[in-house]
Amino acid sequence: MTISQIHKDFRAVGVEANFGSFDKRELTNEIASFLGGMSPDKHIQLAYIVDIGEEKMRKWLSKGGDLEDFSDMILHREALKILIRLNPSFR
Repeated sequence: MTISQIHKDFRAVGVEANFGSFDKRELTNEIASFLGGMSPDKHIQLAYIVDIGEEKMRKWLSKGGDLEDFSDMILHREALKILIRLNPSFR
């Protein structure tokens, strides 16, 4: 379910992505590789769509903007969105 949410959010910024791994480390690497081919503007749009906070993005950029770290933030936030959707009392 997380992968379909990730695909949906990438499509929302006009990027067709196809990730297939269910292993967190492999999926992180797949997303990082894909992010490497995207423009910084698309990174910002994706962070907005995924709902990664501005402060987290600033911190990420101040640390050099490692794409694996960004991938981890995406996966964490996507999983949290799904958890909240499935269990609204989790908020």
